[in-house]
Amino acid sequence: MKRGNTASLALSAAGCILGAAALILYAAKGVNDFILRLDPSVIALAAIGAVLAAVAVVSHFFSADFDGKLIPYIAFLLLFSAWFAYLNSEMSYLANVLVGIDPTGLKPEILYPFIFTFGLLLLSSLCALFAAILLKNEFGKAAAEGGKQ
Repeated sequence: MKRGNTASLALSAAGCILGAAALILYAAKGVNDFILRLDPSVIALAAIGAVLAAVAVVSHFFSADFDGKLIPYIAFLLLFSAWFAYLNSEMSYLANVLVGIDPTGLKPEILYPFIFTFGLLLLSSLCALFAAILLKNEFGKAAAEGGKQ
């Protein structure tokens, strides 16, 4: 396994783990006094994105020529979409606090899960993006070497 492929594998694994952690945190702490239900689009997008990142990792081990180079890109798009859907689901509470409609302010039991879920989803999507870029570069080098022979 070459260096770019190893880095892509590590980033895909990190994207999978961070996406799963964000999903677990959102499921555990996403409902509170102001947000009464979990957003199904956040759950679906994060779950499918994390699963696709895991598929990219498993494909590295069971396939000598990993030609599923679109899988990390799709995982990135799904995880990034989950990040936007999460922001959309939290927007009304944040707007109420920032405008001053809610005089209680930002409560720590709402703020900390928001910050961690926000960060985990963003980091997982960035890991999937960089994994896809590294994998693309690895395929580009292999194609260039194959054309020289």
